[in-house]
Amino acid sequence: MQVHAVPVQPMSVTSEETEAIGAETEYIQSEVSNFEFINDWRTSQHKPVISRMKKHSCRKKAGLKEPLRMLVHYTWSPRKPHKPYKKVMSGAFNFAMKPKKRKGKKVWWGDIPYHYYIRRNKDKNSESIRARSPMYQPDTNTAFNTDGWVNFVVEVGVKFGKKGPLKGSDGKSIPEEVYKKDPEVGGLIDSMVAFCNKFKVDPDDIRAHNDVATTSCPGKYIAKLMPYIRGEVKKRCRTNQKRISCEELVQGKGL
Repeated sequence: MQVHAVPVQPMSVTSEETEAIGAETEYIQSEVSNFEFINDWRTSQHKPVISRMKKHSCRKKAGLKEPLRMLVHYTWSPRKPHKPYKKVMSGAFNFAMKPKKRKGKKVWWGDIPYHYYIRRNKDKNSESIRARSPMYQPDTNTAFNTDGWVNFVVEVGVKFGKKGPLKGSDGKSIPEEVYKKDPEVGGLIDSMVAFCNKFKVDPDDIRAHNDVATTSCPGKYIAKLMPYIRGEVKKRCRTNQKRISCEELVQGKGL
């Protein structure tokens, strides 16, 4: 079984910022031999602001087996397969660093709100890109407790959106099996399997954004696929092996 590692490009930053940016220099890979986390998009203009970010508390919540669990989102903007991932991530970072308004007050994020960004490239293959360091809680515009959640966002846009069609050009409904073969869905599963094989998370605790907050994210079609996604990750996650705990993660281990 082949193991991929993609190192981050060297940058002139502080040791704490380097720890936050991190690099998936080694991880136990899923069953898909060509899967890899991409982590070479950051430059000196894409440094996270650590003071605006919170680490996970690693307190176990009621009814959950592990403090860390995985959450599925989708992007509102449509997919841009012909746009290089470095430009996509640079744009996402620049947007994230602009002040947000919440209850009449300005809110500042410290980095891209998601930990992993899954998209389709021009060759119709999935790309799984490391964004925010998973040692930090995500940011969100919705109201829920972000402690312990590791966010995986899928760049799907209209096709899987609340207004997106589930019908082909002939007017007939598209079978669910077609959506299961979508590169983004496959990339999401691969990413979660790789994370699950390295860090202590329970595949049964995978949730969609609208399970924990009032939102239409991740769209009704991805929401419909959640049992399938959860089942695929559970089949391939090796929970019987030694994995990195939440406490070790927030200390910077495994990054």
